[in-house]
Amino acid sequence: MSATVEKPDSSAAAAALPAVQHKPVECSGDAAEALSVYRERVRELKTEQKCKPDMIAYKELRGKFVPTRRHGEIPGVPVGLCLEGKGEAAILGIHQSILSGIDSIKGEPCYAISVQGRYTDNEEADDGTIYYTGEGGQDKSKKHVKDQDWQNAANASLIASKESGTPIRVIRRANKRYYYLGLYKCHDFSYDKGKDGFKVFRFELKPLFPNQAAGLRSFPVDSKHTRRSSSSSLGTKHADKIPRKKQQPTKHPSSSSFAQQATAQPRRSSYEQQATAQPRRSSYEQQATTQPRRSFYEQLATAQPRRSSGPPQQTNSRQRLAQRMRSKGFK
Repeated sequence: MSATVEKPDSSAAAAALPAVQHKPVECSGDAAEALSVYRERVRELKTEQKCKPDMIAYKELRGKFVPTRRHGEIPGVPVGLCLEGKGEAAILGIHQSILSGIDSIKGEPCYAISVQGRYTDNEEADDGTIYYTGEGGQDKSKKHVKDQDWQNAANASLIASKESGTPIRVIRRANKRYYYLGLYKCHDFSYDKGKDGFKVFRFELKPLFPNQAAGLRSFPVDSKHTRRSSSSSLGTKHADKIPRKKQQPTKHPSSSSFAQQATAQPRRSSYEQQATAQPRRSSYEQQATTQPRRSFYEQLATAQPRRSSGPPQQTNSRQRLAQRMRSKGFK
């Protein structure tokens, strides 16, 4: 796949880029239309409470609005443009790899990179030079666990950019937004041990024009590493604005669920309950231990005659039968 390389007019671009941009810049032409439609679609998806609305909107609209891949400037996209996320950078064609820091195709020079402080070896000089760490070597928790690979296609694309001199677009994350810093060139690279003890690629990227987006480079990178470092020039300017987590009040040990579980009786399993339970007797065993049922005549023979305090009365037929049976020997 071939890509077109557009070399901008250095004199015109340098005149159009002030050292510090105070007013926000906007897109123009087809880029402005694409960005407007994309933002409207993202708002609709958020109203519908869809998961990852930026990626859904990009997949729906990229066939209509995303320009053909090219190196160099994107028509209608000015340096210093503020973007709400990488989805907006992708729909404009600045950086089309939403989930990766390096926008590249295997076998071609790099198109764009995203500086967001993911690696501890990323640095930036006062003159705007960016020392960008290559891709790979980290696990899912963003921890460096091994050396970076020479066979990685993204790293190979940056090496190809250095050899060919192809310009690279750079976006930078700051204050939860992304800013387009313009075009850079890869002047050199190294492969040495980094701060975490593993070998990493470090690419030296310099801006194409002097004072290119100097005001935007003063923002701190959204990175845990740079904010934690007190000696680093990045992140110390806005350290007082970093939100702190509120400490939860400590509960008394006796009122915690763990303390209740420690003092509670252990729960017995079903096998232990069966072992200690009384065995269930069969119907034959129950009949053998119960008293035999007496017949009606035996109940009459053992019945006590009813006594009355008054004069003797005439006995009924039931009493006469009982007297007769006692006389015959029934008790």
